[in-house]
Order: sequence, then C-alpha cells, then structure tokens
Amino acid sequence: GAAISFLSCLAVNLTTIYILYKILNVNRILKKFKKTSPEKNLEEQKLSSCRAFFDPYRDSSYDQQIFLFIWIVRIVLFGMTLGYLFDHPILQAVAFIIFNISMLSYLIIRRPIKNLVSLIMQISFEFLLVPYNICVLILAIMDQRDAESYNHRENLGDVLIYINLIAPFLAIALTTTQAIL
Repeated sequence: GAAISFLSCLAVNLTTIYILYKILNVNRILKKFKKTSPEKNLEEQKLSSCRAFFDPYRDSSYDQQIFLFIWIVRIVLFGMTLGYLFDHPILQAVAFIIFNISMLSYLIIRRPIKNLVSLIMQISFEFLLVPYNICVLILAIMDQRDAESYNHRENLGDVLIYINLIAPFLAIALTTTQAIL
C-alpha cells in the first residue's frame, strides 16, 4: 500500500515537473522567435504539437503567455499544502485564501486568456472559491477554539453546499454560452 502510494506520487510529481519544464521551454522558444523572426506563423507551426501551451493565451507579455504554468503551479501548491500541512488546518485555509486571491488578482489584472468567455469562467470559479475558503478558515478557527456554536457551523455548511451546487450550473451556463458564441 505505502510503496504503491509513494510510487504513484513520485510518478505524478515527475510528470508535473516535465510538463512545467515543457511549458516554460516552449514559451521561451516562442518568445525568442518573436524577437528574432518577423514570420510568427512559421515558428508557431514548428511548435504546433505544443500549441495548447501557448495558443489559448494572450502573448503581449510573458506572464500572460505562461498562464498554464502558473495555473499548474497553483494546483501543485494546493496539493502540497493539503498534504504537508495536514495537521495545521488554519494555516492550510490561510494558504488557500492567499492562492485564491492571488490567482483571482492575476486573472483580473493580466487577463491572460484570449477567449473572453473562458476568462470569465475562470474568474467566476476563482470568485466562488473566495467565500468557500473563508468559510473553511472560519470552521478551522472554530475547531481550534472548540467552539460549540452549532448554528454558525450549520450556516457555514449551508454556504459551502450552495457554492458546490452553484459551481456545476455556472460551468454549464458558461460552457453553453461559449458554444453559442
């Protein structure tokens, strides 16, 4: 059991490192081509097998172009926080809020995704996570203080349930909008 879990984790981590390296390398090459070659299409054709690493994202700045890298790093940090800070739920919840607000700020300020509906979808989900993560933080604080307030816990639980119900409907609505447009 433990050996299989360790090997699975190792395989996922190595795959993630490879993908992150590939994303940065493809974007570095693309950036170099843009500086040295006026024929953007020719260079992009050379990288066509890696198009998912750069095509859906704006390319007016490097931090927009590497959105996928930033998004994957955020997911990895979430997993590491969940695993390594297992015994520290308040610290976990604070970290999740920081990751969430940082990603939300990045999406709003830099607008790295070309497709407006996809950008709105990503911002909407990040926005939904803010109250969710705040509720988790409040519950963690209540647990640490052994607060018995059943009504508050129930209300916070209701908020979490509503957010979990809203998310799939929001995804369907935005995906339908994207298909129509």
